[in-house]
Amino acid sequence: MQSVPATSTSVAVPPAGSTKDHWNQHARQWNWVSSPLRPATEDVAIAASAVQQWSDTHQPARLSTVLLGVTPELARMPWPVDTQLLAVDRSEPMIHSLWPEDLPHSSVVCGNWQSLPLPAASQQVVLGDGCFVLLDWPATWQAVLQEVHRVLQPGGLFIMRYFLRPDHPETIDEVFARLQQGRIGNFHAFKWRLAAALHGTLAQGVRIADVWHEWHTRVPNPQTLADQLGWPLEVVSTINNYRDAPAGYTFPTLVEARQALSRQFHELSCTFPGYELGDRCPTFVMERT
Repeated sequence: MQSVPATSTSVAVPPAGSTKDHWNQHARQWNWVSSPLRPATEDVAIAASAVQQWSDTHQPARLSTVLLGVTPELARMPWPVDTQLLAVDRSEPMIHSLWPEDLPHSSVVCGNWQSLPLPAASQQVVLGDGCFVLLDWPATWQAVLQEVHRVLQPGGLFIMRYFLRPDHPETIDEVFARLQQGRIGNFHAFKWRLAAALHGTLAQGVRIADVWHEWHTRVPNPQTLADQLGWPLEVVSTINNYRDAPAGYTFPTLVEARQALSRQFHELSCTFPGYELGDRCPTFVMERT
């Protein structure tokens, strides 16, 4: 099979330092990001196993797959032979920084998950990592789920890792107390715990600028905390990307995630990894009804 060349559509990228430069900054900081924000080996293995099992069962001549986002761990996971992979991401900085250009049979476009550049029922697998944390509820959640349903063939796979908030969330004070006591082993886990503690209803979500403000108010000297906990200052400084950012995040509960998915997909599995905060980061393997 011929390799498909990578392509992208042009979008305007705000200048560095602007309040809308969140994704440009995130791309530059990617090497300092780890689980739970990035998929761990366990998460990749769950997705790869589900895809391989589906391929072995259905024996497609060529597996057509869409990756929502440009998560390199998923792009590089073991794929069945001759898999055709298309990645779709709305951020050119993320594409340019993260997309592995040496992947065979793959392409990438700058586009909108609510309007995928694909015919109906043309794909056998759609997957992504944490994508729904970026989407407002209910309108954008439902629009993306509807679009995934549209492009998947009946019986096709939808694989997605979700970021959840617990049914009984921690308070902000509890999160910071555990941080100061050294009971949170990963700064990115701390950011997610703080975001969940600030989260309202699913419709309200959390403004990530509020996450930074709470952090800045309570930790005026990040260097001291970084030294105390043995964390690289570069990792701790990734939270500065949230300052003045207009974006919001949504963390459903497990029940809310299942309710949203059950309208158009049949749950095959929901697997929780074993790393820190893995109890809030399950991978759903769903079948398109």
